[in-house]
Amino acid sequence: MLGKVIIPTHTIEHIVGDLAAQIDSWYFGKIHEENPLAIVCILKGSILFTSDLIRKLQVPLVLDFLEVESYVGTQSKQTVRLTKGLSMPIAGKDVLIVEDIIDTGLTMKFLVNYMSAFNPKSLRICSLLYKKEKCKYPVKIDFLGTEVIDIFVVGYGLDFQGMYRNLTSIREWKI
Repeated sequence: MLGKVIIPTHTIEHIVGDLAAQIDSWYFGKIHEENPLAIVCILKGSILFTSDLIRKLQVPLVLDFLEVESYVGTQSKQTVRLTKGLSMPIAGKDVLIVEDIIDTGLTMKFLVNYMSAFNPKSLRICSLLYKKEKCKYPVKIDFLGTEVIDIFVVGYGLDFQGMYRNLTSIREWKI
């Protein structure tokens, strides 16, 4: 059941704008059209966030997608399965992983290990949300939107059994 709004639409828009400004500032002078920033969107939850973010970025970029499974319903499976790998080479490139939420950190740990094996020039993480109190596998988040408490949330790409991704705000999901 849908609960209260945790992050309203206008706040999400502000967060995304701030993150884009931080990313542009970090990569200014480091990224050129000959070697654009490789954005890797983690499907399916990050698609709305990534779409909004890249429209605000000024640095040259290319886009790819990875898909992983790590949840059943509202519970982490404690394993991560890659269901769609990279379709472009990232060796020697500056890579930015764009994720909707980091909670236990298990998925991000898996993704960093997976992508590091391709020898990128740099590998950074951008996450809209972070559940610091739930994180068991700490990762360095280079660009963070906001922290959230340990509740299950839906909306703005985040889902419960494939539903509610289309909500423009982020809401609590009550079991």
